[in-house]
Amino acid sequence: MFAEQLEKIHCTIPRANRTRWNSQFQTVKKVINIPSSTLNSILSDMKKTDLILNTRDRKILEDFVSLFELFNEATVLIQGESYATVSFVAPTILGILFDLERELKSSTLTLVSLCESLISSIKARFSGLLRHFEIDDVPFDSYCMSERFSDPIFLISPLFDARFKLLWLDNFHTVVKMRVMEKIRNMFVRFFCKLSFYTLHNVAADISNAAKQGDIDVMTKNTDPSIKRKCLFPYLNETKKVPSDDKSRILIELDGFLCEDSCEENLLFEKKHLYPCLYQLGLKYLSVPATSAAIERVFSQSGFIMRPHRASLAAKNVCLLTFLKCNKILL
Repeated sequence: MFAEQLEKIHCTIPRANRTRWNSQFQTVKKVINIPSSTLNSILSDMKKTDLILNTRDRKILEDFVSLFELFNEATVLIQGESYATVSFVAPTILGILFDLERELKSSTLTLVSLCESLISSIKARFSGLLRHFEIDDVPFDSYCMSERFSDPIFLISPLFDARFKLLWLDNFHTVVKMRVMEKIRNMFVRFFCKLSFYTLHNVAADISNAAKQGDIDVMTKNTDPSIKRKCLFPYLNETKKVPSDDKSRILIELDGFLCEDSCEENLLFEKKHLYPCLYQLGLKYLSVPATSAAIERVFSQSGFIMRPHRASLAAKNVCLLTFLKCNKILL
């Protein structure tokens, strides 16, 4: 009956799903988008006066939607699988945190305690990342998972995306922004040299496999039995100095890329001939998914294939059918 009344005014309210928090958010958002007079009139006609929203109720729901608006956007955006998502992590977390702090300073906010709890939770859960930005009141031991977000990949990946570049750092004080930028530049140099180092070693490994005698020469080269070994695994701690040419090359490319006027998300790949070093890094690090949503979709596809009437499928066939189903866009 209620749905029929809503159809007359060309409006629908989606049913909330327990497994998706943002479905409940969408339900509340649709409710408050209906004019009070219209909604109250429908409820009165249905003799559901206990569900009528007064002014305070509507203000609470509006504040709820305002607080969680960016959470909903982040949930949808970060679960994509046809575009890079790891570059969204740091800008998203900082954007939500700054928005909540602005909401907390608002004199009209009714859900103050909820806003404070959200800020506290974000600072604890993502403390590993937030410590890079010298943010106050960031705890050190609240969540064991928080240290995963201290990985440098979350700092350098937004710069590969021409939509972000350095814009996501604009809310910081100039001094803090400069220190963070210097840290990011050093990370770029280190990551590129690390990538080049492993590339060279892989090439050397291929060559050595083709010439086994060369393997013996490499293993015995520079081996002096009179020198006492000071490390159990010296080959794991092998330090390589960063050639000045490599350092200047990656920084010149980075500065040139940041000066690009275009904000196309695939700019780095479209101009890979201009930024070959950044392109190599982008291929390696932008392929990292920000969430496990894409993998969970693969499980769902497998569930569609393994129906009761197909229970005798071999494991190999299930794997092949799932692979084809998930990659049919490439066929």
